[in-house]
Amino acid sequence: MAIIKQVGAGVLANPLTLPTELSTIVTDLSGHSVLIYSEPKAGKTSLCAQFPDNMFFMFEPGAKSIAVYQREVRNWTEFQTYIGLVEQSGRFKTVTIDTIDVAYTMCMAWVCKENGWEHASDGEYGKGWNAVRAEFSKQINRVLKLGRGVIFTSHAVEKDIKSKLGDGEYTRIVPTMSGQARDICEALVDIWIYMYHEKGQRMMRIRGNEQIAAGHRLQGDYFKDLEVIPAGNDAKTAYTNLTNAFHNKPLIQAKPIGLPLKK
Repeated sequence: MAIIKQVGAGVLANPLTLPTELSTIVTDLSGHSVLIYSEPKAGKTSLCAQFPDNMFFMFEPGAKSIAVYQREVRNWTEFQTYIGLVEQSGRFKTVTIDTIDVAYTMCMAWVCKENGWEHASDGEYGKGWNAVRAEFSKQINRVLKLGRGVIFTSHAVEKDIKSKLGDGEYTRIVPTMSGQARDICEALVDIWIYMYHEKGQRMMRIRGNEQIAAGHRLQGDYFKDLEVIPAGNDAKTAYTNLTNAFHNKPLIQAKPIGLPLKK
């Protein structure tokens, strides 16, 4: 087998070789990247806490009532450092970014400060927005390459969407991320889940439609024939049902929990 040891005058620390075995398919939910967004008080942070050996990077308050490994992230430089610390530590099976909305805002602030801009729009000919996109994509890819499951959280908002046919608008529930952050996550994240209340129960939508953004890009029979998964009365039930749905196993059908109906 040919081994490349040098590139120009430099010597690679790990010589490049071609693979001799097929890549390993991730067959466990906790090994994938997941975006969970929700209505207020739907239980997304509590659900995230059920994922194994989870390290929370808190870009906004919200995990004070649950016991998890967590660090408050006060700026983008800290986040860059934390990614390296997780990589070096060999610890944790899951990393949660709560929320991706605020993470993107911090990223934009860092890029603007580095370039002496008041706002990303100050960069000529789209240079500012391109710089934010490049930096945000770079760090999110670093997280995804840690070899751990990754969860991103966001809030939900109703947004007016123009019809592709140009014959009007319709309302769709989407994450509150900016358009650029949403485009990046759509390209990189494996599973999108929307959590909400319906008829006194908490639910998790795993398949999207014209009104709600949700879905997955997994190959195989995962979440077969399922659109909505009951989240039950507690986070443990929600996680059990989510993992069972992933593997097409029976779900726990919880009773209504007395929450107000969504108007």
